[in-house]
Amino acid sequence: MKKRICSLGLVFAMLVTHVFALGQFTDVSSDNPYYEAIEYVYNNQLMEGCSAERFEPDIYVNRAMVVMVLWRMDNCISAFHVTSFTDVGFYDWYCEAVTWAQDDYIVNGYGEWGTPDYVFKPLDLATKEQLWTMLWRYTEMNKLTELAEDVNLSMIADIDRVSEYAMDAVKWGYANG
Repeated sequence: MKKRICSLGLVFAMLVTHVFALGQFTDVSSDNPYYEAIEYVYNNQLMEGCSAERFEPDIYVNRAMVVMVLWRMDNCISAFHVTSFTDVGFYDWYCEAVTWAQDDYIVNGYGEWGTPDYVFKPLDLATKEQLWTMLWRYTEMNKLTELAEDVNLSMIADIDRVSEYAMDAVKWGYANG
């Protein structure tokens, strides 16, 4: 359990900082320290790259990318993809993953549910608190985690900027490294 959580954290830590590619991708070399991790996520179909030639190692992850990786980690092949987010279209590459993540309470939207203003903002960059919240909810869904109670909040430099909805996830993130 702890190993899977650490592996999940490592994958996303690399995504948030720098991710490098392999094989057919022209933007990474095999001597890169992230090569084996990227080889793993590519070979296990968790990530595909941004084109046939480029993995795009220097881009930041957006909300759609995060839910896509989690959806693939959960071995979701197909889902009935009807979402209540008004900015996620039926033919968008991330529609099935977003629908799954919404149905399993891994993500929430912005605005009031049931109105045209209820959106997911799939192409917005994933913030640290959003990333930790999605990871925490995913691990909770799979019964891989427990809430961290004994976190020294003074260790978290920007704790005053953490949204209320994300507080438990941030505590969990710091407790689990």
